[in-house]
Amino acid sequence: MWDVNLREHTYHYEQVVIGSGINAVLYAYKTNSIFIDNSMDTIFPLDEIGFSYDLGHKLIEPTDKSLDVFNYLAYQLVCNGLAPYSGLTESMRIIPEENRLNVITKNGYISKCTFDKLRLFDITNVSGVSFDEETRVERYRVLDWFNVRSGMKHDHNLISSDEDFCNKIYFYISKRIDGNKDKKDLVAESFMSEQQLNDFDYSDTIARIKTASLMKHAGIKGTGNGAGRNLPIKLELSEREVRAVKSSRYVDGGNIIFDNRKAKELVEQNAI
Repeated sequence: MWDVNLREHTYHYEQVVIGSGINAVLYAYKTNSIFIDNSMDTIFPLDEIGFSYDLGHKLIEPTDKSLDVFNYLAYQLVCNGLAPYSGLTESMRIIPEENRLNVITKNGYISKCTFDKLRLFDITNVSGVSFDEETRVERYRVLDWFNVRSGMKHDHNLISSDEDFCNKIYFYISKRIDGNKDKKDLVAESFMSEQQLNDFDYSDTIARIKTASLMKHAGIKGTGNGAGRNLPIKLELSEREVRAVKSSRYVDGGNIIFDNRKAKELVEQNAI
C-alpha cells in the first residue's frame, strides 16, 4: 500500500520505458531505465525468443521461452529498483507539456513522476498522446486452447502446416491432471483477417475438426481401446483467445518516443 505522504510526492526519472513485451523489458534492462508494464498477459507462453543475446552474465538462447525471458528480466528490474509499479498499474496519462506521467494504480492511487525521456513500446492503457494513427491492426492471431480428451499421449511438441488457419499446433503437458508427466493438451494457432473472425469456416468448431485431422495425419492416435484399437481423437474447447497483430512506425517526438521495433530488431540494429 502506498504511504499517504508518498502519494503527494512527484518522482523524477531520466528515462521511463512503457511496454508489455520482450522489446520493452529488454530495452529497459540494458539501459537501466524505469520499466512500467502497461498490459498483462500479452506474451504467449509457448513462443520461443528466436534470437541469441548476451546479457553479460546470462546468454539468451533462441529456444528460450519468451515468457521465461520476460519474467527473468522483469525480476531483475524489480531487484534493481527499476520497476516501482510492478503488478500495480491500471492505466497511465501523459502530460507532454510538463514531461509528466501520472500512473493510476489498481487500488485507485495516482503516482506522479516527471521524466527526461519517455519511450513507448506499446500504448495500451496509455492516454495523453496521439500516436493512434501510427498504429494499425494487420491481422489477428487466434489461439484455440483445447483440452484433449482422447489422444493425450504422444511424442509431438509441435505440428506445423502451410496455411494460416491452424498454422501451428503446440502441445504441452496438461495441468488439469495432478502429477501428470506425459499427457498433453494443446493450443492451435491461426492468423485471420477481421472478416474471418466472424466466418463460421474459421470458427473454433472448424478449428477443432482440422486440428484433430492434422493430429491423425501426424500419427497421433486416440486413447487405446483394446488390442490394436484406439478411440477417435477427441478435443474439447477451453478458450478462444484473439490477439491483434499490430504494426507501427518509429516516431521520435523529442523526449517522447514511440518505438515499436521488435526485440530482434533492437538487437540486430545494436539499439541496446
